[in-house]
Amino acid sequence: MNDSTRIAFAEVDLILTLLEKEYVELIPKELRYTFNFQKAKNYKKIIDIRKPLTEQKLSKETISILALLNYEYWCKNENERNDLLIKLCENDLNEEKELKEKYNPDNLFREEKERLNKIVEETKKEIALAERSQKESFILRLINKVKSFFKKQ
Repeated sequence: MNDSTRIAFAEVDLILTLLEKEYVELIPKELRYTFNFQKAKNYKKIIDIRKPLTEQKLSKETISILALLNYEYWCKNENERNDLLIKLCENDLNEEKELKEKYNPDNLFREEKERLNKIVEETKKEIALAERSQKESFILRLINKVKSFFKKQ
């Protein structure tokens, strides 16, 4: 068993100690024993009972285990289970959507493309200015040649 699972078990075990006895007793003793026996013994987590679990900075594994416990043991009827399952599916879809947006290849390189496009535009402007100044200098040279031609006569 890896360390992250042991930490999740420690967090779940701590949360179970804070719950009302009626909720804890709905979980089979073997499972509660597993959480207690397999948890990371040296891991200390402080749970503030005044804050909701979403603000406790729990590991994803802990949240998953709590969701499973809720689904398997704490939901009172099929309707609650179905509602929970729908919420979990919606959360998964939202997380998947966020990951797709975050790691979409078009989005990953968009900033770089914009930066390169800006450099290209600036370079085009500089080239246009250089060509314009060359044309102007050509015209000035031509005018100077004409002036010098008239001055000689």
